[in-house]
Amino acid sequence: MKKHIIFFLFYIVWISGQAQTSIHINDYWDNTYYINPASMNNSYAGVISMAARKQWIHFPGAPTTFFASGLLYLDPMHTQFGMKAFSDNIGYTTTSYIALSYAYAVIINDDWRLHLGIAASFESLSYDPSKVHVDTQSDPFIYQKLVRVNHYNADLGTELASKSLRIGASSQNIFSLFFPKRDLQTNINYLYVIYRDYTEQPLDFGVGGCGIQVQNQRQLELNFTSYFKADDLSDLFQLGVFYRTSSEMGFIAGVNLSKSLFLSYSYDYSVGGISRSSIGSHELMIIYRFFRGQECHGCY
Repeated sequence: MKKHIIFFLFYIVWISGQAQTSIHINDYWDNTYYINPASMNNSYAGVISMAARKQWIHFPGAPTTFFASGLLYLDPMHTQFGMKAFSDNIGYTTTSYIALSYAYAVIINDDWRLHLGIAASFESLSYDPSKVHVDTQSDPFIYQKLVRVNHYNADLGTELASKSLRIGASSQNIFSLFFPKRDLQTNINYLYVIYRDYTEQPLDFGVGGCGIQVQNQRQLELNFTSYFKADDLSDLFQLGVFYRTSSEMGFIAGVNLSKSLFLSYSYDYSVGGISRSSIGSHELMIIYRFFRGQECHGCY
């Protein structure tokens, strides 16, 4: 009977870890490829991005996540190849993920492109027994359930884009819809609209909205960003605020350290029950862009 109680407690913790199945960063506004394999950065030959997120500071076992992505755009073929990876640690569990993607841009006219993307992913759930603390450490029944689990999945996405406006939709972890008992991550769907104006004024503005669905849960996130420009009208730095239901809010600050290098920091705070045990979440992201050596025929 005691063994079954212990296993039940492990199962509850594992289910709690599954609540973090919506694994994404705050600042996907600056790199929507993190949520949509169809998102294309066709103004550059390539883009590399890395991010780290520490969630719910001071909350024991809270998620710590590391992200990375890389994009390569082939202008003559209107094609983009991409890679996305992350490692998400919650307590004694670690979810590892890597995906390869392909996207194609349908040229509608000089202003609009229709992006279509697909990704195939490999994901793994592993455990660190050294972080497991129970009264009966010698009981082998406890550790028999802590074995690595692997799974394959896939993402689909589309995006209608111009220089100022992006309207996109994506579905991540599609196989989880058909094999719910084997999924390591739940199916998650995004629908977003992002607008940013480009003027000759020293200050531009951008707004965005994103709807997120995870099973029977729905979230809405709203973002407002100000872009401060240098004398040559290129972006110098940006400052934005966002609100996410239910009762989460924060800000995103970014600076272009050079024409190729962009750095952003994000902080978000929940006014819900978690606020009694946490002072919020921190996130840092860096993006490096490779410029083209020749004119781009498929750019905005």
